[in-house]
Amino acid sequence: MEKTPEMNGKKNLEHKLFVLHLAKRVPMKNSPHAGGKISYYYLNYVAQKLSCDLIAIRQPTEKIEEIPKINSKVYIIAPIDVQDATSIRGLIERFIAYSKVMFYALKKIYERKYDLVVLEWPAIGFLGPFIKLLGNVEYVIIVHDLWSDRLSADIKLCCISRKLMLSIMKAVAEKFEKWSQKKAAGLVCFDYRTAELLKRRTGKAALVLPPFYEVWQRSTEEPGAIAFYGDMSRSVNWKSAVWFIENVLPKVISKIPNIKFYVVGGNPPPQLQSYHDGKNIVVTGWLDDPATILGRCQIFVAPLLSGAGIKLKVVEAMASGIPVIGNAVAMQGIPAIPGEHYYHAETSDEFARAIITLMENKEIRQKYSEKAMQLMQTLFCLENAGDKLISLYYEVVNRKIIAKERINSFSK
Repeated sequence: MEKTPEMNGKKNLEHKLFVLHLAKRVPMKNSPHAGGKISYYYLNYVAQKLSCDLIAIRQPTEKIEEIPKINSKVYIIAPIDVQDATSIRGLIERFIAYSKVMFYALKKIYERKYDLVVLEWPAIGFLGPFIKLLGNVEYVIIVHDLWSDRLSADIKLCCISRKLMLSIMKAVAEKFEKWSQKKAAGLVCFDYRTAELLKRRTGKAALVLPPFYEVWQRSTEEPGAIAFYGDMSRSVNWKSAVWFIENVLPKVISKIPNIKFYVVGGNPPPQLQSYHDGKNIVVTGWLDDPATILGRCQIFVAPLLSGAGIKLKVVEAMASGIPVIGNAVAMQGIPAIPGEHYYHAETSDEFARAIITLMENKEIRQKYSEKAMQLMQTLFCLENAGDKLISLYYEVVNRKIIAKERINSFSK
């Protein structure tokens, strides 16, 4: 049997851990969703060292040929993310999907003896206390972002009646999140802001891992090329692109007519596709290799209207040496300094001025490029990241074994 290193002076476990992993998304190497790529990277690494089973919610359009090699899998076909999570229909769809996850998880737990259950994504984390109570097994939550945090951002953009509904949802979500996170044996996240929120909420220090990201291969720069990237089936992405097209682009074109704005990402809705003119605006749709366009752009813009957690698109742009212009939502969770690692902008005028400044000054673009790459290489180094996650799993199981031994010794 493979043995693990000593951890914090605690005794070694002699056996390979058996882990049940529950996820909202099927972890896929080429997932259109950033979180799916992060999930794939870490689960694939863990599955090479430990014994793993997987239960995940699969979208009808998702292909699963590139999932990690694990012991067994249960995929649940569910149309979540088709309807927004803040709509009644969307909530019902999610309740049904998460109930199925709970049912299959408990069934698996009763059939097989797991050392640990790992819950990935906020709403899946809600299942933790029930699994601990009914399945008698410890759990770790992998927090990509906080649902209550995402709702807080959405509330700012809504009308009064919708603000009231979302405020109620936020209060409920926050209570469930806090309840499940406090009972968790370990917390994992991928950005420093979420770690701070978790610490403030639960008193627990989360393990902060670097989000798995890809570096886009740079090619000869295309003069005037600007890019925005994301899964366009998500309303926050395509609406952010539309906001930029309507409010920022005309101001830039009036000064630099040859500007070309690439909106890169799969599933663009008709509302976004209608802006495609092939001249100043190019809506690409799904690309097998987005770097073919992203790698030649001079600027990456991130005018996100709302969101929570780390934005992988921003991390990848910075790591690839493409100067980034982003707002507070886009940069949250990344300890980057405005004016040094990226150009900060909030309003349409600020975005337009930033683009014009960078387009007209190659030296400034080069400065942002070099500083951003250095920061990403230092801050989000992926080396040994998977081992840190595995060490946490062993530490959690060790704590349970030690606590059980103490109880047994007292009872004697």
